[in-house]
Amino acid sequence: MKINKYIDLYNESYSIHRKEATKIIKDRLITYNDKKLAFRNAQNKTSAELWKIEGNCLVNREDCYVLKEIFQKRNKVYQTGYELNIIDDINEKFINVGYKDFSFEEFVSDLAKSEAYNYVSFSFNEYAGVYEKMFELNRFDDFENMPEFNVIDYNVRDYDQIDLYRELCSLLKPEEDLEDNGGEKEESETCIKIEKEDSENYFKLEKKYIDYFTSEDCYAYLTDDFIDDQQTTHEDFVNVFMKCPETHSSEVNFIATTKAISFFLGELNNELFEGLTQTSVEDSKKFKTNNNRLLTQSNLAHSKRNATPTEKNMVRDVINHIKDNSCA
Repeated sequence: MKINKYIDLYNESYSIHRKEATKIIKDRLITYNDKKLAFRNAQNKTSAELWKIEGNCLVNREDCYVLKEIFQKRNKVYQTGYELNIIDDINEKFINVGYKDFSFEEFVSDLAKSEAYNYVSFSFNEYAGVYEKMFELNRFDDFENMPEFNVIDYNVRDYDQIDLYRELCSLLKPEEDLEDNGGEKEESETCIKIEKEDSENYFKLEKKYIDYFTSEDCYAYLTDDFIDDQQTTHEDFVNVFMKCPETHSSEVNFIATTKAISFFLGELNNELFEGLTQTSVEDSKKFKTNNNRLLTQSNLAHSKRNATPTEKNMVRDVINHIKDNSCA
């Protein structure tokens, strides 16, 4: 099989699994809505299923990470539009290592599956507000027009710029609530203002986790692998994760890699928070990498997909620790 056929195999597998992952989201949301689950619960269950499937891909095996690292450098090694030429480099490494229990074709196919599930999972969680409106309205026909998950453009920073979101919002409110200026709802604007003024739980941490998450014990635990205690005090930690950014001057500095931080913040939002999205993290201007650079939506999105299996397991251990101690 020549290299161009490996690229064809990757693209074919990516397309199949991207549609497969999207269908899982649709099917699960319909099922969970019929069971009257809260949207956040439905979102967490669906996300966990997607991550479990992705986590079982060959590319996440410890002995395969050397191959994944090569793929992650594709944008630096090859010109735009030719990034998949990196598969040739991966093939050379594959041959040199001498993997015996699977073929290179199987690896390429599973690599594409991993990338597809990562992309769909990110889209689902980053733009969960759109799907929440679908959930509230029990309206999922829009999925029929998005077989490859193109309903939302990554460049859209504000839900109000998404036509589908505005349409769904308008269906949730009586027409008399609409203003004359472009159909924006006075009540919605009031709700947004109230949310922004809520300085005690700005990123919407679930109430059952607040006591432990804001404790000194949790802060001390997180300083082992994530939080830089030389630059970030317990007070800083609580201020940044709990309060409106405009009400304090604190910052959180991390010691972990940006890949681990991105996965960590993403899992926090999936499991414990409701408003700790990549966009809100960037807008807050309060989260910094171990190089003292502000975290942005773009580097969070790119880095989260590249977290190593070890980093992912470390993050999941942290999430479980917080949950277990919150229930104690």
